[in-house]
Amino acid sequence: MKRTQSRKPRIVLCCITLLTLLFRAPSFAEQKKETKTASTPGPACTVPDPGPNTMTLDIVLEGTIALLQRQDGSIQVYFPHIPGHMSPYYLALNEGILAQNMKDYSIKTSAEQDLTPAPCTVIAPDPKYPILTVPYSLNMSIDPGNVRFATISLPRPYAILPLRSDPAELKASDPCDSPAGSNVVNFATRVALRYVVQNFSLSLLDPSNPATKLDIPQVGNSGSLFFGVGPEMPDDQTHHHARVSFQKLQDLFPIQRQFVAFPPGPDDARKRVRSGIDCRAPMLLLTPQ
Repeated sequence: MKRTQSRKPRIVLCCITLLTLLFRAPSFAEQKKETKTASTPGPACTVPDPGPNTMTLDIVLEGTIALLQRQDGSIQVYFPHIPGHMSPYYLALNEGILAQNMKDYSIKTSAEQDLTPAPCTVIAPDPKYPILTVPYSLNMSIDPGNVRFATISLPRPYAILPLRSDPAELKASDPCDSPAGSNVVNFATRVALRYVVQNFSLSLLDPSNPATKLDIPQVGNSGSLFFGVGPEMPDDQTHHHARVSFQKLQDLFPIQRQFVAFPPGPDDARKRVRSGIDCRAPMLLLTPQ
């Protein structure tokens, strides 16, 4: 299968996304404040002060995506097969489409090494903007049917930072087209995994093709790399596509199935766009138990 295709995500998507990457991620000061208030066990995560060989890289993830956290804190990002969203992509100053693959993509340095894992316990997400977290057994078989679209293997980040949330209500059974009730929660639908790098000479390694050099956008000593799922299209008023996407995501993991309902969308389809008026399915964070 070919590694990338020449078609690009819509121009509007690129513009909005790049602005998000460069201006939405928390600052060094905010990161250190989070560190002081974190109640996680083990050594505290503190991003070093910026310097010539100390830079922060935020890997931003958006869409119907699952983050599987291993015992050592490393992260495997799962993209499911979702009808209508068959173009997972990476976006830096260059961009490309991820090919379907049963092996992991990864980010490599100029020395062809993985990113350096954080030497500490990962800072948990802000509880005001929770990631939907589900425990899993270490004996659990992940994606036993090999039905995922693609995965990205990443080391333990310094922090998991929610950058956006959308309203949703979890249900024990399929709500069909019924709107959400009174138990709506703003679950994270965009997160950043924060890393420290010596420079931004990075490549995306496709397990079946040569590595692709990434042109990382940066402001000062901070840079961002975005992964999303396209094409972006407005959903209907009952958010049928978002509800189906959430089920497709759970198909990859033998976990207790949940369903989701959303507040009703606007009548005008032009208002149900990725600006945030349209609802998006919650991301999943699977943690070992």
